[in-house]
Amino acid sequence: MRKILFLFFATILAGQAWAADDYFKVGKLHYKIIDQNTVQLVSSSTYKALVSVIIPETVKKYTVVGIADGAFKYCDKLKSISIPNSVTNIGNEAFCYCGNLTSVTFAEGSHLTSIGNYAFYKCYDLTTILLPSSVTSIGNNAFHECYDMTLTFAKGSHLTNIDNDAFSYCSNLTSVAIPEGVTNIGGSAFSFCGNLKTVTIPNTISEIKEETFSHCSKLESVSIPNSVSKIGSYAFKGCEKLTEINIPSSVEEIGRNAFDDCYSLTQIKIPASVKRIGEDAFVHCSLKNVYCEVDHKPYGWDCWFDEKIVKWGYDENSEMVNKEKTSSAKDFFGEEPKRYYDFSAVCSSGQTLYYKYTYNPSTVRICMPMWYPNLVAELKTYGDCERPKGDLIIPETVTYGGKTYIITEIGDGVFSDCEGLTSVTIPNPIAKIGRKAFFGSENLTSVTIKSEAKFDDAYLYLKKGGIRYNVLSKNEVTVCYKEYSGNIVIPARISAGNTFSVIGISPLAFSECIDLKTVTIPNTIKTIGWDAFRNCIHLTAIYCQVKSEPIGWDVNWNPNKYKVVWGAIDKFK
Repeated sequence: MRKILFLFFATILAGQAWAADDYFKVGKLHYKIIDQNTVQLVSSSTYKALVSVIIPETVKKYTVVGIADGAFKYCDKLKSISIPNSVTNIGNEAFCYCGNLTSVTFAEGSHLTSIGNYAFYKCYDLTTILLPSSVTSIGNNAFHECYDMTLTFAKGSHLTNIDNDAFSYCSNLTSVAIPEGVTNIGGSAFSFCGNLKTVTIPNTISEIKEETFSHCSKLESVSIPNSVSKIGSYAFKGCEKLTEINIPSSVEEIGRNAFDDCYSLTQIKIPASVKRIGEDAFVHCSLKNVYCEVDHKPYGWDCWFDEKIVKWGYDENSEMVNKEKTSSAKDFFGEEPKRYYDFSAVCSSGQTLYYKYTYNPSTVRICMPMWYPNLVAELKTYGDCERPKGDLIIPETVTYGGKTYIITEIGDGVFSDCEGLTSVTIPNPIAKIGRKAFFGSENLTSVTIKSEAKFDDAYLYLKKGGIRYNVLSKNEVTVCYKEYSGNIVIPARISAGNTFSVIGISPLAFSECIDLKTVTIPNTIKTIGWDAFRNCIHLTAIYCQVKSEPIGWDVNWNPNKYKVVWGAIDKFK
């Protein structure tokens, strides 16, 4: 019995000793033990002085299988890194802000499978990357702003996922052949790649997402494979050199502003498969011929092009493809729109709102009136019902069938694209605001909020004094993107229905505003997002009421290093 107890306690003590010795150092590198056979490389303040690092495949009795989150973050003297084939994972932010890193070498036969979020974020001098064939996933912003980088995928690539913004602002990329087998290319994945001329999209992709290739200003042509069913909003916006685009018969939806500012696009064919075209999908193009295989504008197309240049029922060879005229929405959506709401009622400000019962028998939510049952939720629509406009006052309660219900929710996208709305009042019982609830309702000048709900994903924008704001709550707003010019003075607070404190400036808020001269920032601004003042080529000064840069401002809020005047009190008199 004593022998058994002795062995039991000896085992426990051995485990405690193991836990206490999880970390060790060999040479200049630090490691953490994962199990009895493997370790991962971890961060250390001593790395700041490193110029070159060769990670060993084994150390002591362990195999090095990973590079931990943030391991070399802010190591701005680091110029080269060699990664052995034993490493299977590069963690989030592993080499983030290594601004002088020029070379990353992967050993032959690499087993690397994943590159984490922000792994090489803003490694400005990184030149050539040959991604091993073993890599299956590239995280969001993994190579964002690697300006000098060229990219090659090794033969036999197993890559399946490229996440959001993975290669955005990689301005030295000229050609990208995305490997077969990739099933997801995230939103903005290649946006602002200013020298990208050609791109090959594999036939394993089903959707080109929002802003995927936006502002690739030298992209001349792109072939969309017949596996793609949706081209997302702003997908090719600002592709100024794009002269031709092939839309295959697999595409069912083209999002809003998908080809906005494609100035060189002169001709396009839209197949009969397209059931929905978003607003301004082809605005600011130079279209001379639009060939539509359908013989009239279908229900569900809300696009912009001059009707005089449209050839209905024809292909690009001017051959008629439709002999019989069709008129039913079912022909284009596969099913007639159905009523989505349970009842409707006119509110005190004169608009008809539509309601759906919730699980709580005493409450309802505001919803869209119609939707297409077999298609995505985004196709909830007003159909032939009039969208709310003018000054909308949402009531606290609504009575139907002799019973009074409390209105507690505004559903997803309910007031999207309600451009006629000029003001809105949101009552106290509203506890939940749906995603994109006000997306595209761009003419609001007054918002009165009594609710404690958060509006982060509602896209509730407000115009006041020439500045565009994103409403976050009943008392806070941030400055967001608009084509600003001249001298802008951001107020500490605005009165537009509610009185709102101006607490932030969104990412890219003033980017590319080439006619902007000065901006004055009050001391209420706690956060400024990345690239807020990027490429404002005529900006002479940024006047800040605070005396030094607050902690909450992104390190890259002023990437072009425009003149900043701290403690500019006179500007606020």
